[in-house]
Amino acid sequence: MACLGSFCLIDMKHCVSRACLAAMSCWPFVGRADPVVLPGSASQAVDWGVWLLEILAIVLIGKFLFLLAGLVFVLLHLALLSMLIWGVVRKRFWRAGLVSCSAVLLLCYGGLFAWGAAATQRKASSDWAGVERGLFIELYPLKARWEAFATPEVDPWLPAPTDMETLVAELTLSADDVARLARLPRRVLEDSEAQLIVAPNSARPWLGRANKALLSRLSSHADQAALDAADCRVIGVRGRVSREDKDAFICRQGDQALLHVVLSRHP
Repeated sequence: MACLGSFCLIDMKHCVSRACLAAMSCWPFVGRADPVVLPGSASQAVDWGVWLLEILAIVLIGKFLFLLAGLVFVLLHLALLSMLIWGVVRKRFWRAGLVSCSAVLLLCYGGLFAWGAAATQRKASSDWAGVERGLFIELYPLKARWEAFATPEVDPWLPAPTDMETLVAELTLSADDVARLARLPRRVLEDSEAQLIVAPNSARPWLGRANKALLSRLSSHADQAALDAADCRVIGVRGRVSREDKDAFICRQGDQALLHVVLSRHP
């Protein structure tokens, strides 16, 4: 029996190690395609399996709590509506219940509004040094507002593959930058429209109306007239780590500019 039990334990570890190897092999397709690091032993595979199960448990618990909060939110509305109807029919309102339910709903709406505002504001950064730490780009703007984002948008609760990463920035240019950009070649479309890559979610909420309209138009179809009207030009951008040239263009109106850089693509 002891031998049989030992065999069962070894067989279980072998199965778990195979499962972990399969999971680690799929890891490059999740997120940013990090290099694969395989477990060196059955015990390490079991540890990694436990780690993966803990991550899945955290995700499931988070999803459950989110659904529970949504259910409570709906029930509070139904309770408030029921108390109002009961009060109208009986001509007698339950003041304590109405006040309590209304106060909780106001807190919920206030929290949702604050969370939504914070989520919108934190996506756009004004720290141009953050761009310079990752990219070689000959621009020294007086003011900048930028955002790097994935397509499709990344769900923090459920990681998924991304097709591309893009950087979009609104800049207030210095006089030297304006003069330098005037000497750059115009962005001209060739035979293939595929050369102009603008993600469908490039029109970020914080962008100005004109820039948002331009990116929305370019994401639907390559439009030479729109590029010419916005004075879009090719600008050299290179990654500091990869040393690869990026597909980038910049559109200028006076000292205001819109920069669009394709950081990476995953075909």
